Amino acid sequence: MKRLEYVPIAAALAAGTVMLFGVVQNVRAGLRPGESAPMLMGYEASYGDRPLQIVGLSEQRPAPAGGRVETAGEMYLLVVMAGDKVTARRSTSREEPPLVTTSDVWRVRGSTPGAGVFDRIYQMDYVYDRAHKTATVAGQVFPLAAGNLFVVHLGQQAQPRVTQVEGTFSSTRSGTSMRTLGARFAEALAPDDPVRRVVDPSSVKRPCPPERAKRHTGKPARVDRPASSPHPLHPSA
Repeated sequence: MKRLEYVPIAAALAAGTVMLFGVVQNVRAGLRPGESAPMLMGYEASYGDRPLQIVGLSEQRPAPAGGRVETAGEMYLLVVMAGDKVTARRSTSREEPPLVTTSDVWRVRGSTPGAGVFDRIYQMDYVYDRAHKTATVAGQVFPLAAGNLFVVHLGQQAQPRVTQVEGTFSSTRSGTSMRTLGARFAEALAPDDPVRRVVDPSSVKRPCPPERAKRHTGKPARVDRPASSPHPLHPSA
């Protein structure tokens, strides 16, 4: 068993805090001459202290000189926790080939009418199987070919609720910004889910102001008035 050492290599995004981690693995055994060792890239994105977090990892193999890095597999999870804010978090990973296991622990503070303020500990494990390209999330096994994005709800129930999002997300093609991942996760959330407007603000439709409506359509915007209100141009009408 080998514990992976995470080294921050990038952090930024105005919408929150994004941390990318690179882990170079010493797995020279079994490599062909001239073949490079694979690399695991861990991913974390937080929305301030809100009880929301995107975590995940991707397996990449450096290409020969002049070529592009190949992504052999990846998975990302949107973790939604019951509560008001995250006050502490701890994450550890370990490798037992071909499995890579990550354990996350959060301390979340919340409040309920009558019970007052509470601190709750949430723990979740997810496993990436490099050989079979499967993901095990909270004890449930999913084939990554059916979808590599997962929405996980952690609440008072004993077993986390895991939803696999259909379709494969490619970081090589789309990147891994919070905006890009958030938009994909929002597709799996109900239209009235408050989490949706946090992870993808563009998914919230806002009413168009009358002035803008007139500019876009070329016609005055309709304004509904109570039946008792006089017409502004014809008070006697």
